[in-house]
Amino acid sequence: MAEETVWRGSPSPLLGLTTYLICGLVAVIGFALIWVSASLALVVILLAGICGAFKAYLITMTQYTLTTERLQIRKGLLTKRTESLELYRVKDVSLVEPLAYRLLGLGNLVIQSSDMTSPAIMLAAMRDARGVWAALRENVEQCRQKKGVREIDVTREV
Repeated sequence: MAEETVWRGSPSPLLGLTTYLICGLVAVIGFALIWVSASLALVVILLAGICGAFKAYLITMTQYTLTTERLQIRKGLLTKRTESLELYRVKDVSLVEPLAYRLLGLGNLVIQSSDMTSPAIMLAAMRDARGVWAALRENVEQCRQKKGVREIDVTREV
């Protein structure tokens, strides 16, 4: 059976709302002060505001793809980086819904895995996080059954 895409999404642009507001305010103040008196320090303040807002925007450019076999996270603007987590390595998935996110219909998924490079992954500010949580859980179980993988916790007493 071929690998199929189950879900695609990205963080909500609302994730950076506070940063956008602060950086926008800094940029407006910097621009207003430059208008009054041109100073290098004021130009730096203006650029800092613009750069901060752009950095927050870049975070929302992350793309999540859940397939029947893996979770892929693709980040970057000029240099793209794709990380992949095999679903049979997922140990636990938590749904975190802060009040502000719940009011906006958003949520975070926190994934604990046995993957050496990415033992913890957070999918931030996602729409329908509860639905993605259920789809992820279902596909993890199917992938484990298909590959014959079992999760065993070993505790060590001292």
